[in-house]
Amino acid sequence: MTLVEKRVEHSDPIHIICAADARYGAYAGIMISSVLAQNQPGCICCHLLDDGVQSKDLHRMARMARQAGATFDVYDIQQKLDQFPDVLKRMAHYSRTAFGRLFIPEFVPNTIDRMIYFDCDVICLSNLRELWDFGARVEILAAVRDEWVDQDAAHKLSIGMPIDAKYYNSGVLVFNLAGWRKRNLSVQLLDHLCSTARTLYADQDALNALVWPEITELPAKWNVLISSPKPGEAEQNLSNAANIHFCGGFKPWHVGYASSGGPAASTFRRAKAASPWRWKLPDFHLGRVKRKVNDFLAARFG
Repeated sequence: MTLVEKRVEHSDPIHIICAADARYGAYAGIMISSVLAQNQPGCICCHLLDDGVQSKDLHRMARMARQAGATFDVYDIQQKLDQFPDVLKRMAHYSRTAFGRLFIPEFVPNTIDRMIYFDCDVICLSNLRELWDFGARVEILAAVRDEWVDQDAAHKLSIGMPIDAKYYNSGVLVFNLAGWRKRNLSVQLLDHLCSTARTLYADQDALNALVWPEITELPAKWNVLISSPKPGEAEQNLSNAANIHFCGGFKPWHVGYASSGGPAASTFRRAKAASPWRWKLPDFHLGRVKRKVNDFLAARFG
């Protein structure tokens, strides 16, 4: 479904895509807003994998894209995801929309040969033309190495990767859609997930297990995580970030994130304030509140 009919007048438009459900529609919108703010008018084509996003959020995204001279195409993936209930049960704490990125080559028109994928918890801080041009040299997929999981030798062995292989984060990806379709990788990844009892990092594990030798490594700035296993490195990385990825369960839109010193809280606050969701209230993270209360009781009463 195309909510914005006006097409982008640009010789080489940049195609970006994300996936969201009803809970994450606003945050997908804030992410897209940050991309539009950092790039020239008329050069971005926005795509959304829709797993029940609220209509008010869809219309806000469409209006925002139109005002920026961008296009906005929506693909309903609910029925597709419904076909894999057993796989989705094994996705641990991940939203099932994370699984949706495997279907990007299936839903996106064959006339589009590459695509930049963003998780909804990413904020763009840079023009994407450099990343887009880099994508022209990618054979299958490009990603940034995940510093946390990459050092976990036991986990890599558990999913069939060599210890010295690089493990990549799937929060920002550059797809060569033609190469992906030619290899029929979506079917291979689905078969892998269907035969796996449980995945710790959902489809990210599947991508690394099956495609790691063919993943092109992106410069780290394109997917900077808010934390690092190396002391003091996170702050330096964030200062040079082209995209900031708010990985982890405690998000910058949760109550208490900023007041508890959450990394890059001001970056998210500025991106939100510049978007149509500027007045959206913070979400209440019940699980974190429970942990805080339990920690307090344990410290107070032993």
